[in-house]
Amino acid sequence: MKRPAAFEHHDPIEDSHSLTHLAHRWHVSRRKIRALLKSGKLPFVDLEGQLRVPDPAVKEFERGWQRVNGG
Repeated sequence: MKRPAAFEHHDPIEDSHSLTHLAHRWHVSRRKIRALLKSGKLPFVDLEGQLRVPDPAVKEFERGWQRVNGG
């Protein structure tokens, strides 16, 4: 018997990070995260009134941070 087709699950909230989560992850204040959003250094989306940072943008930002800091 064939396997059923894989269901592609794409939940934009699950595939993104809240500002509070990023502040904890990066050990900075929410104000610092908001400054990064405002400066355009970190892209974001507004999902149902919540500012969220897409996971690919977080990974790219962290790769850039590692390059700058010799990590």
